[in-house]
Amino acid sequence: MGQKLISRKEDPVLHDLGRWMDFRRVTYEDVMEEWGLSRGSVYKRLAGKQRLGIKKLLLVLDRLGLSAEEFSHGVKTGFHPELLLHDIVKEDTDQVSNFRKLHLKSPPRRVYADEELREMADGLETLRFRDPKKAHDQAREILRSSEVEPDVEAEAWGVMGVLHRFRGRPSVTAFCLGNALRAGGSEQTKARNYTRFAMLLLYHVGDAELALEAMSKAKDFYWSCCDVVGLGKTMVDEGVIMGTNGLYREAIAAHQAALGFLPDEHVNYRFSAYQGVAIAAAYLGDVDRAFRWLRRAAEALSSAETGYLTSSLLWLKGELALLLGDHRAALDYFFSVKGRYLHLEVGAVEIAMISLRIAKAYFLQGNTKELRRTLESILLRLGDVERANRVLGAVLSEFLREAARGRVSAEVLEEIYRKLRGGSEAGPPLLPSKLSACD
Repeated sequence: MGQKLISRKEDPVLHDLGRWMDFRRVTYEDVMEEWGLSRGSVYKRLAGKQRLGIKKLLLVLDRLGLSAEEFSHGVKTGFHPELLLHDIVKEDTDQVSNFRKLHLKSPPRRVYADEELREMADGLETLRFRDPKKAHDQAREILRSSEVEPDVEAEAWGVMGVLHRFRGRPSVTAFCLGNALRAGGSEQTKARNYTRFAMLLLYHVGDAELALEAMSKAKDFYWSCCDVVGLGKTMVDEGVIMGTNGLYREAIAAHQAALGFLPDEHVNYRFSAYQGVAIAAAYLGDVDRAFRWLRRAAEALSSAETGYLTSSLLWLKGELALLLGDHRAALDYFFSVKGRYLHLEVGAVEIAMISLRIAKAYFLQGNTKELRRTLESILLRLGDVERANRVLGAVLSEFLREAARGRVSAEVLEEIYRKLRGGSEAGPPLLPSKLSACD
């Protein structure tokens, strides 16, 4: 649009207004022409410093299709879903363009009946745990089909977005989730897509407050249709976000409350709740409680053997081994997770995260040689992940020089770990992004 945005710090109202105008491809000249306003009565550029009168603001919002309440809430919380997704898409438009050419331009392999499409969409969420490639192919077939029901379309876009987040393609994820939210669908589908959106905000944007705002929207949708199981699933993921940001007591409360809504057959989510309590208890120093909940997680896992959940349990055991000072056992667990991640072809950032736990185990073991080798491998793996490379390249390079001189610290490793997952200042994460039950 060419309109210069002023910063949120200078004026949050004008900052968000400018982003909306950019998103809707509307200029101030468009607004003035439609409402017959004089050129001097509305900003021609957002770089101006005078305040926008409330009457003029309401006219602009009406032109953008926004209510005053929606806009006011968004300014206070920074939570405008469409804008947030639009900002992430703009980070790599070539990535999105290539995705569209590769996956959306061709017709489906055959014409599907509505019942077939509904059946495919209903199984996508479960299928993505068991066979991510098959889930991707099915979602693509749905999205290539014409005249798809809103609920089917929204679910296909949502699962497609999650799969590409795991592949380290946040702009494609944002593009897919934006389409999912616009497609709408049932209250349950909207709730699932807001949960998926929350995980993108947490692990790519690095903003737990916005992620919790998205989770609040998801819970509202579940309450509105009296879906208590869906509510329980969302509370599990809410606990993940809390634990990721060092709110361990709040995370424990959320996970335990979620278990009251989840029947025994929902093994994936019950497992995530058990392990969430275990890790949060471990970071609070209550190792006995952590192991009690770890045993519950292992029991749940026995009836739901999947690659993601097995990796999650091994990661958890590695963290507990570190806390107990058994560095050799921690290395065994973490290397098992890394091997499974490589087999599942997860994104470079997830591989880097588990590699940093391996690096910390080597540090605590006093093995500087392997520590340096591990850090070098992280830099190589992040080489084609622009955001992670930009954030971590300098600090990892500096840390390698310190490691070579034998001057290393656990605090620096934890700082790298925090920056990799989005920049939070509060403690190590409860779970890596790969391990959320429903994201």
